Amino acid sequence: MNDSANLKIDQYFETKGNSVQQKQMQQIREAVLSCGVELTETLKWGAPTYVAKSNVCSIAVFKNHVALWFFQGALLADRYNALHAAQETTKGLRQIHFKADDVVDTKLIQAYVFEAAQNDLKGKKIKPAKPTQTTLPTYIKEFLVEADLLDIFHKFAPSHQKEYISYIEEAKKQETKERRMQKMADMLKKNSSLHDKYRK
Repeated sequence: MNDSANLKIDQYFETKGNSVQQKQMQQIREAVLSCGVELTETLKWGAPTYVAKSNVCSIAVFKNHVALWFFQGALLADRYNALHAAQETTKGLRQIHFKADDVVDTKLIQAYVFEAAQNDLKGKKIKPAKPTQTTLPTYIKEFLVEADLLDIFHKFAPSHQKEYISYIEEAKKQETKERRMQKMADMLKKNSSLHDKYRK
């Protein structure tokens, strides 16, 4: 890793969150890097990420807690009941939360990261669920037909179609739905899915 990349990672730990969270993140970082398996520290999706053969875990700071994410966390034994299910479409993600008054348990982190890294080196992965048929609400279908974008919409993977549908359906007000449908149209014209920028 070059000096510029190292600097960006260091800046994350030094500038994100408050002073308590920064201290917690540094402790988590040290525990991850001393887990007993050699991991590469890099920056992905704007957060420090640790890689063996593929992504093992990542550290991120939120308003009320720091999180240690495990990309294939559902495979972990979770002997200490420390893992939380992530509110994500990816069913494998799990995380450990550290709130302001939590003590960072170095040995616990090392145990979980070691297991996750070993699973990764062995090629253990959560198999993605088979995509199910996407039900397109009538008003969204009519909008897409009117905008001549229905064929483009159907070329996207079912998971990406569902992201667009959920994004629109979650809106409470009609004007918000219409605004979100227009955003969808603009992105479809660019052949972009809703969360493309987070996947790069």
